[in-house]
Amino acid sequence: MAFLGALRNQSGMSGAELGQVIVDSYISEDERIVDDQARADFIGRGSPLDSLFGAPSVPSAEQVTRQLIQNVTLTVADLGALPS
Repeated sequence: MAFLGALRNQSGMSGAELGQVIVDSYISEDERIVDDQARADFIGRGSPLDSLFGAPSVPSAEQVTRQLIQNVTLTVADLGALPS
């Protein structure tokens, strides 16, 4: 939840700014992607026995990010701009 750090550092940001930070960091700063062990678990290669049996290496954070952004859509919408 990288957006919490941004909110802590800039507590006066608007809801729109916070929403944009959440969208921008949703995949690229996800702990399941940036942490090597969490990424291995996330893609199903987290078993300690993998290395004993010559399992392929875990893809990089950049590779996983590129793959995920092809299938994820996030939007920030200002509901106040919509008619009642």
